[in-house]
Amino acid sequence: ATPLALEASEFFSPDPASGESGHLFWKYAEALPAGTIGMSDKAQYEAALAAATPLLSAGQLDLLKYALAIRQFSPMLQAHRELWQMAEGLGCRIASTAAAVAIVNGKDCVTDPGEPFKTA
Repeated sequence: ATPLALEASEFFSPDPASGESGHLFWKYAEALPAGTIGMSDKAQYEAALAAATPLLSAGQLDLLKYALAIRQFSPMLQAHRELWQMAEGLGCRIASTAAAVAIVNGKDCVTDPGEPFKTA
């Protein structure tokens, strides 16, 4: 099962189409206590709400509670997990300087954004 604290973090993920900066996501992430992912579901839920409460209006907090209750973000997080497992199978690793990994043609792992455009 997807950890509730991770599902709550998706609630704060910026929507690229709206131009959001991700400011709330990082505030939420910083407010979570260390070791939250290893806690019980109930403890994660309580920690997630405690971290989210100062960042959200009462209505937004109710939406977060509802999203967690129906596990709205589980399929998206599971898809990301499966994609990363596939990438690891191809030998992909995230270096400390890499912000992302891309799979090209299902067989090449790219961490340098300019790499696919370099000519031999």
